[in-house]
Amino acid sequence: MPHPVFIICCDSMVEDKTTNRASLLNVIEKVITRKHRMEMTPDGGLVMPTAPPQGFALHFECSVLAVWMADPGDVGLEFRHQFITTAPNGAIDPITEPIPFRFVEKRAWRRFRLNMIGTLPVDTSGIFQFESRVITHDNRTLSQFYPLQIEVESAEAVSPSG
Repeated sequence: MPHPVFIICCDSMVEDKTTNRASLLNVIEKVITRKHRMEMTPDGGLVMPTAPPQGFALHFECSVLAVWMADPGDVGLEFRHQFITTAPNGAIDPITEPIPFRFVEKRAWRRFRLNMIGTLPVDTSGIFQFESRVITHDNRTLSQFYPLQIEVESAEAVSPSG
């Protein structure tokens, strides 16, 4: 049965096609964002942002790399891999469909890469979790997780002078 080696989230990743080595650039452990920023008018009034008051989506780009290692008996068997996320509010989103794969001779490790460009549906601070899931040929599920700390700062009023 495959074993998790590691899962990590970073800004980007490059892979040397000759040596098959991966380089991860700027590991991401925490994301800090401000929920809404309100502007104060000179007479003391507030200008509300055009963003919807309920819910919040953070634009986010990253690469997630998950590595799994085969047991000797795993070579040639069919497995499936899937990336899943869980938001701080508990919302679960299967980012990818389960994709079939096989381990091959002389290559015990298998890499799975997710390039994420879009929004994180976060409205509260907490852990945004990436899950790398392997489904075995007999439908057992194995998982490894990467917790990304999200800190959503409260809105503040800012005066026109700064």
